[in-house]
Amino acid sequence: MPKTPKIPPVAADNPAFFNAAARESLFFSEPWFSNLLAGVPELAASPAWSLTPSAMLPMQRSGDGKRSPLQLTAVRNYYSSLYGPIGDVYREQDSTAVQQLASSTVRKFPHTDVIQLDPLADDWSTTALEAGFHNAGWATRRFNCFGNWYLPCEGIAWADYLAERPGQVRSTIKRKGKKFAALEGARLQMLIAPPVVSGSHSGGNDGDSNEQPLPLSDDQIDQAIAAWTQIYNASWKKPEPYPEFVPGLIRMAAKQGWLRFGVAWLGDVPIAAQIWITLHGKANIYKLAYDEEYKQHAAGTLLSAMLFEHALDVDEVNEIDYLTGDDGYKRDWMTERRERIGLLAFNRQRPWGMAQFLKNRFGETWQRFRRG
Repeated sequence: MPKTPKIPPVAADNPAFFNAAARESLFFSEPWFSNLLAGVPELAASPAWSLTPSAMLPMQRSGDGKRSPLQLTAVRNYYSSLYGPIGDVYREQDSTAVQQLASSTVRKFPHTDVIQLDPLADDWSTTALEAGFHNAGWATRRFNCFGNWYLPCEGIAWADYLAERPGQVRSTIKRKGKKFAALEGARLQMLIAPPVVSGSHSGGNDGDSNEQPLPLSDDQIDQAIAAWTQIYNASWKKPEPYPEFVPGLIRMAAKQGWLRFGVAWLGDVPIAAQIWITLHGKANIYKLAYDEEYKQHAAGTLLSAMLFEHALDVDEVNEIDYLTGDDGYKRDWMTERRERIGLLAFNRQRPWGMAQFLKNRFGETWQRFRRG
């Protein structure tokens, strides 16, 4: 049996980095990377994780520096909506530590030609990475990755939020909600993984275990995965190239107490589902799908309403994030947009590095010329 890829020891031996970074983003957490490497094994094939006393960069190596450029790239793929330094650098926006991480990476991998990191936040952390590469004598270029729609919502209740939505959204929720509820066997279900209480198996400190909700059972999780798989396969979406990733994500999020899984049913048929992952005051809308045969019921919209209400009134999150992409419907639910970007760094002291730098500069010049 092939060995399951795991986080390299250099990173696994420093769990405090992950614990701190997880407060910034789901995508900086140890459970996220563990499931990503298990579900997409090639991301662990050539690890090149860079580490300083205060932060680290999860990277992978490709090329040999002879027949092709030796390149370091972020441990990520299309499942990843954000990437960045891992560590306690976000608490005080420690630019110096991030700069040192970038410079240390160059020293640790001196024969590297190109480093590509994405998708990054367009903020101080990326500016610090860029400065660190410049300090080491490397050239850099930024590029756009995708738009990210999100909702700052600290202290906002569902009723007030809903009142600010476009009339079409409110009307759809009201009209379709009544029609859906009148259908035989129609129901909306939400599976909520309760928070993990450290050091307690009974779920409470006063001896009354009934005050804390029980964790989701294996059967509940398996049923959620089965429902998701059935809906996804009947949707408009392309088949998953890594079929173990999403089931692993659901199990991981349930185990961590992060999962918010919504599913719409007609009798015994699941017709729409959404996977939300909520931690440290942020609700991440990770995946959604619906069976096209039942599109007329707008079950996806009804699920969104249910999950938004839970996020605002029960979880009381500070932010809800639609993650990747500029899909038109996201404007109806969110209020803000930010750009996720990438960073290229070129080692011009090496032939392949200089060649890639010149190729990139020529491409930029040509694009500007074509635009007139």
